[in-house]
Amino acid sequence: MSTTLSISLSSLERIKNFESLIADMKGKFALCSGHYVVEAKSVMGILSMDLSKPILLKISDTSEKNVEILRQYCA
Repeated sequence: MSTTLSISLSSLERIKNFESLIADMKGKFALCSGHYVVEAKSVMGILSMDLSKPILLKISDTSEKNVEILRQYCA
């Protein structure tokens, strides 16, 4: 299964919660902004992005349950 979500990580608390949640999930997760792509499980990667606007979360090889959990971060 492959899905793309537009998410918002506009606060440090939201970033911490997102990273904590996604760290335990199995699958492939990438954050994309323009041509810039980082591993979604990397706090340093997340913090290197422009988080003032929504970014794309590309999800593959994970369960529908995980996708539904991550929808809470949709912009």
